[in-house]
Amino acid sequence: MVELYQNQRKKLYKNTIVLYIRTFVIMIINLFISRVVLKELGVEDYGIYNIVGGIVVMMSLFTNNMSTTTQRFISFELAKDNVKSSQKVFSTAITIHFILGIFVFVIAEIAGVWFILNKLNIPPDRLFAAQAVFQCSLLSFIITLLSVPYNASIVAHERMNAFAYISVLEAILKLCSVLCLSYFMQDKLIVYGILLLMVAIIIRIIYNIYCFKNFEECKFIIVKDKNKYKAMAGFAGWSFVGTTASVLNDEGVNILINLFFGVTLNAARGIAVQVQHAVMNFVNSFMTSINPQIVKNYSTNNIDEFTKMVMNGAKYSFFLYIIMAIPIYIEADNILHIWLTSVPEYTVLFIRLTLCVTAFYPLTNTLIIGVLATGKVKKYYLSLGILNLLCLPLSYVILKIALQPELVYYILIFVNFILLILRPFFLRKNISFPIKRYLIQTIKLILISLLLVYICYQVSFSFRNRFIQLIINTLVSVIITLPVLYLVGLDKNEKKIINSRILKYLRI
Repeated sequence: MVELYQNQRKKLYKNTIVLYIRTFVIMIINLFISRVVLKELGVEDYGIYNIVGGIVVMMSLFTNNMSTTTQRFISFELAKDNVKSSQKVFSTAITIHFILGIFVFVIAEIAGVWFILNKLNIPPDRLFAAQAVFQCSLLSFIITLLSVPYNASIVAHERMNAFAYISVLEAILKLCSVLCLSYFMQDKLIVYGILLLMVAIIIRIIYNIYCFKNFEECKFIIVKDKNKYKAMAGFAGWSFVGTTASVLNDEGVNILINLFFGVTLNAARGIAVQVQHAVMNFVNSFMTSINPQIVKNYSTNNIDEFTKMVMNGAKYSFFLYIIMAIPIYIEADNILHIWLTSVPEYTVLFIRLTLCVTAFYPLTNTLIIGVLATGKVKKYYLSLGILNLLCLPLSYVILKIALQPELVYYILIFVNFILLILRPFFLRKNISFPIKRYLIQTIKLILISLLLVYICYQVSFSFRNRFIQLIINTLVSVIITLPVLYLVGLDKNEKKIINSRILKYLRI
């Protein structure tokens, strides 16, 4: 048993390192892509792409929901070494995704096109381009949706090296697409949408071929077991309720900003979201490694290890987040002026507020995976989904009263804090989860992060050269953050482990 846990930890460390390398490469590529796209398309077309593509991104979050569902069921069966049952799960997922794909396509063609033509604040001469981008984004979404079971299989098998290689290839292909824009004389917004569609097709083919050759369960069979469909559809259905609330909060805010302020502020929000993704990709690398093991520990009834992974996963994820987020929060203005040729109004403020909203995600992600592992999600998603849905109408009302775009972020922060407090109670209903210890740990982490932001901001330096200022202040913030996290954020046992490993490396 001890050997099994050691193997799990070794695999976790290895997968995390592989995913970090992948994340760093992709982050550099994506930041460069954003700079070139903004330059090639201009602020107006970049804002149009962000809002129109955002409608499809809103639907793509449902894809993430289905991916989590499929991954949970496959991981559950793999832990029991049941290949036949895993194949049934995979084939059932393929069928469900095919039906869902048809449904989404029909609804999007009717409602999406109507919404673009009648509701969005887009200049009349750019409506055709906006519709073309929407169609390309929709097709990309359908292709991605149909391939979700394949991606879920890779994560469930913890083959993070393949996941990393293919992800880097996808980023490189997107970079090539962006660099090609300067050679086209036609409408660059439309060309960009078509090129990204081609990238999506190529990547999906590669994922599918890899899974077919390496995983025995990734071979489609006709499943007649109604219980399989009922179990997965029911789980996904309630997950869909929770995801809908998150989608409306995220992309719904984007639409509200468009309706009240126009495409220029959509460009600002789009840049803020790019920064958010860059930070979260580092955290997600760790989460992607640990999530399958949380599910597998629950499926084998190893509750002690399950609880430990949920608690420590939340803490270490948050550590990784604030190490990245604090320098960006402080140096947002310098980063933007070095990174971009032109910076839309409100971008700095949007980046800082987006980082505040996103800080709740690493604190709760492993907890959410823990709830999903139990399979008892109806009350969880129904209760918290309703509360989460309040963000959008509240944002609309407050924008009607006071026309200040930053107010919607304050609502998101408040509601996410309430959800943070409520989530552990739902896990406690299924297992003996230490709610008090979790909440004390979480509040402690939040207070530590606020203290670090204050200290790092107070000791930040100002230079005439923006690049030198960015480098110096980033190094200073990291030098301050790491010792504080060690002294205040870790317990005695964790400090002993770190000390012993440092001494081991020093001896070498």
